[in-house]
Amino acid sequence: AYAGWTYLTHHWEALITPTIAFAVPLGSLVDRLGRRRTMMLGAVVCGIGAAGTPLFAGSALITPWFFLLGLGWCAGFVGGTSMLADVTTALERGR
Repeated sequence: AYAGWTYLTHHWEALITPTIAFAVPLGSLVDRLGRRRTMMLGAVVCGIGAAGTPLFAGSALITPWFFLLGLGWCAGFVGGTSMLADVTTALERGR
């Protein structure tokens, strides 16, 4: 179990990179497609990444699945954050 965890830590960049690199472009997508649609699209992409990840555990082929997982998570996070911003006032957001 520990060896597997050590191996996966070498591929964490594939999970983290889309969450950082695609936050701004996904924000534009949220404005164009809408919050709910972007969140649903993110859930589908995240689900595909989550389904493929265990199939390639212990292999370098896990990297694209981690990337999809991170990209889908980012779409859901940006869409959800935008939804919350829509229903709160500026004074409430900073608390």
